Amino acid sequence: MSGSVAGWSDFESADPEFAKAGREMLTKYGFCYLGTASMTGHPRITPVSVALADGGLFLSLIPQTAKCRELLANPAFQLHALPGPNRVEFSVRGTARHIVGDERARVALAHRAADVVMENTDVVFELLVVSACQVEHHRDAGRQRVEHVRWRPGSPTTRGGDSHDRAGDGELA
Repeated sequence: MSGSVAGWSDFESADPEFAKAGREMLTKYGFCYLGTASMTGHPRITPVSVALADGGLFLSLIPQTAKCRELLANPAFQLHALPGPNRVEFSVRGTARHIVGDERARVALAHRAADVVMENTDVVFELLVVSACQVEHHRDAGRQRVEHVRWRPGSPTTRGGDSHDRAGDGELA
């Protein structure tokens, strides 16, 4: 994974409105989808519940699950919210930081504050952001139009659209 990474609080500071929209989409239904790479390199998509609290985006997983083993072996991930109104999609691409030691207590409080279950035996990750992307699909007079909003650490948020179904660098399409 190339480029800078940032915590969720950095995203909130840089673009509060965009981060708020992302937070709402990631937590609206109580789950979202986590994309990882299997041990054989194949993509895997699984539902997860995230905790957005205490300035971080956190995930706790049962140690025996494939998604947990995959994140420990390769921390690259894609987190995708369920589509919202007007076919709006929100996705976060990043790297998972394994939380160990005393920091687990702070993360446990964040999980409780977000009303997300975290067991003592769970493996806990902070999901650090490489990019956040929102895509909204419109159909005007029979023509497809796509509007993109993207944020990357150290860069201003970009907003734009085109009449093609592309989002660039593998984020959302």
